[in-house]
Amino acid sequence: MQSRFSTPTGISSLATPTRNAPLQAAWGSSKWARAAEIIRYSNAGWSAADAQTFGAMMTNAMLPNLINGRGGNGNWELSMIEGMIGIAVYNNDASLFNHAVTFWHQRVPAYFYYFPMDGPNPVPPPRGTLNWNGQTVFNASVNGIAQETCRDFGHTEYSIAATMNAAETARIQGVDLYGAEKLRLEAALEFHAFYLLGNPVPSSVCGGHVTLLSYPTFEIGYNNYHNRLGDSLSNTLQWLVKSIRTKAVEVDHHMMVFETLTYGADAVNSLPVCVTTTANGPWQNTVFANQTGTFTATYDATPSASGINAVIGLSNGVQSAYTGFAVITRFNPSGAIDARSGGAYTASSTIPYSGGVKYHFRVAVNVTTHTYAAYVTAQGGTEQTIGTNLAFRTEQNTVTQLNWVGAFSEAGSESVCSFAQNGGG
Repeated sequence: MQSRFSTPTGISSLATPTRNAPLQAAWGSSKWARAAEIIRYSNAGWSAADAQTFGAMMTNAMLPNLINGRGGNGNWELSMIEGMIGIAVYNNDASLFNHAVTFWHQRVPAYFYYFPMDGPNPVPPPRGTLNWNGQTVFNASVNGIAQETCRDFGHTEYSIAATMNAAETARIQGVDLYGAEKLRLEAALEFHAFYLLGNPVPSSVCGGHVTLLSYPTFEIGYNNYHNRLGDSLSNTLQWLVKSIRTKAVEVDHHMMVFETLTYGADAVNSLPVCVTTTANGPWQNTVFANQTGTFTATYDATPSASGINAVIGLSNGVQSAYTGFAVITRFNPSGAIDARSGGAYTASSTIPYSGGVKYHFRVAVNVTTHTYAAYVTAQGGTEQTIGTNLAFRTEQNTVTQLNWVGAFSEAGSESVCSFAQNGGG
């Protein structure tokens, strides 16, 4: 890093104005500032003088390309804002930091649309002219759509990454940008993840056609809004598990870095949030890390009364019918606990349950052999065997992976908490 930027040739492409200089400066400063900050404070042998020289280089060569922002498609300015915040933190420049924060507050609401706050018209851009790349519908059905969604999802993901990176850096400095646009940014994550997952595109979104591209982002935003705040972002998590966390580590996507490495240790394998079913209400589904071999899942379930009819099951993908679940435990209508094996429910012995009592379930699953064992422990009691060598439900006897847990009540209700998956992969 020192050798690259200690000579004039190392920064000439930024110091000499060109059309892409602001973008190159934005992408460069967003990464170099963070790298330099780590090296400076990690006893790597970088002298104070050299660290100061590097900061001066960013101020003299990069910052002039960023300081005034830019009109046009918003990914440019959002990347520039991220770069300015990085330079400001590295150089302890409070004035520049505040300037970048002001630009963030201006550009983010002009880039991501949210009907409850914006009404029927998107927020005008702070610089440049209004251009939504062909999007004409602005109402609650498109909450979270971005100014470049109809251009392509790639440039939109650049903007998501830059927005969240800047907010994360500001958070470390004690400034909560995340909270200022919480609902807007949560909607943006969920909206784009929904279509990245392959759902049909209605005519109200880009006339019914979008160009899907997948870049390694969404982790930082999900980490803040779900892991820190406990908000449910089911589309985002499903997309992270399905695509982002299974990608090979990519060398360069401009300002994007390997977000999963530093922000992917989320609650996907331990979900403390509770869900409660209602009689004949919707299935309550939550994703967990994809499993193709042997693994153990545990969860706590509390029935509302004796004699209800409520299940908890494991499935491949989101399901909304009993037949979609391979592994199922049940509070049955006779007031006992049982489990599904092939075409029927069964239990090794009669295990009664009572309303308001918490039951801890443990299922040991073998996806390869399509079998499982199920156990339950009443609060304050000892573990009892529901069944061993249980077969996956008949309709699921060829499934090759499990990655969602679902709960449903046909009669009564149940609360399901503290789902955790251990082992396997």
